[in-house]
Amino acid sequence: MVDAIVGWGPAIIGVLWLATAVGQAIYTIAYCRWGRRLHSDDGMQGDWPPVSVVMAVRGVDDRLAEGLWALTQLDYPSYTVHIAVDHPDDPAAAIVAQHVAHHPKICQMYIAEAPQTSAGLKCDRLIQLLGQLPEAAHYVAFIDADVVPDEQWLRRLVAPLRAGSVGIASGNRWYIPATWGVAETVRVMWNAAAIVQMEWYLIPWGGSMAMRRECIELYALPMEWSRTFCEDTVLARLARQRGHRVSHVPDVIAIERGTTDWAHLGNWHARQLLAVRLHHWSWPLVVVHALNGFVLSLLTLVLIAGLLCFAEQRALAILIGSYLFYSIVSIGLLQAVACRHNRPFSLGYLAWCWLLLPVVQMFHAWGVLRSMGLHRIQWSQIDYRVSAHGVERVGYSVYRSEVGSEKRG
Repeated sequence: MVDAIVGWGPAIIGVLWLATAVGQAIYTIAYCRWGRRLHSDDGMQGDWPPVSVVMAVRGVDDRLAEGLWALTQLDYPSYTVHIAVDHPDDPAAAIVAQHVAHHPKICQMYIAEAPQTSAGLKCDRLIQLLGQLPEAAHYVAFIDADVVPDEQWLRRLVAPLRAGSVGIASGNRWYIPATWGVAETVRVMWNAAAIVQMEWYLIPWGGSMAMRRECIELYALPMEWSRTFCEDTVLARLARQRGHRVSHVPDVIAIERGTTDWAHLGNWHARQLLAVRLHHWSWPLVVVHALNGFVLSLLTLVLIAGLLCFAEQRALAILIGSYLFYSIVSIGLLQAVACRHNRPFSLGYLAWCWLLLPVVQMFHAWGVLRSMGLHRIQWSQIDYRVSAHGVERVGYSVYRSEVGSEKRG
């Protein structure tokens, strides 16, 4: 038995490492090449129907004022911005009110009423906001309060909606850490991988997203959002049921800067995975992807220890060589995605990422397992109870700046 494990184990694990590397290379390179073909100005010509841009605000993000100002500078002929502030005493209320006072023709502010549902608070605020939108708007764009759009953001985002088969157009985010801390680097690597997966699994990101106005009724969004944890992952299913596609726009990337720590990162990561688990068909694929790397790493360590004991140098070389091949390919793909979004990493940082690759695999696998058995989670100082029937908000309180939040993560 031991001889069989020592003899065949390294070869089998080596083949699995090689297969994993090749599989990741295929879909990552395809993402990068497909994204380049989408980078064209062909869809930027012609008429531009009116757009309503909506934002739900709770608490003050460091970039809120900058993002609000950027929304008034968009290169788009006809649009309005509608901002729902969570509560009159919310610390963001004064900032939004001051901004709206300076740009009354473009921006409107609404104070949200008491939560009407037990679903995610952001969903509740968006439901209320949808009822306030002008009928003239052909498209509705969604943006998070920590996103600072560039001048072409709205044009690029709504351009795919001109195709009748596209129901949802989505951008994504790119995290730039303030330091080379371990938690920050783990998030950088996870974010880059998630961008590719969200493309292939057709998972939109609600922080930078647009849809045709009629899709609000066609997808029955008020009813759907009244029973969901978050607003975006559920949209893939709704679009597919109506024969629509989710189109990612590779050039619509929101830059997110900041620091994080393990507590904030763990909560943020679990929340992302929980949303997929609850609302998206790709959850089994996410689980397989996460556990594959972790299990292979664990088996590799066990086999290395055994091979050292039996002095099986040839088998040891095969095993270590296959892992090195996989890890180098993974870092190369990380750089490919970064270059696709014009954010290449330095060689020193790539070497740091290579060292942390096992940490990322362990962290992601732990997050997947944790999200499977999650019973409570916090989002923007609101607690949610997780059960077999979904997620239910536990109470409500006004956002307090001094308490802190997971916005950093």
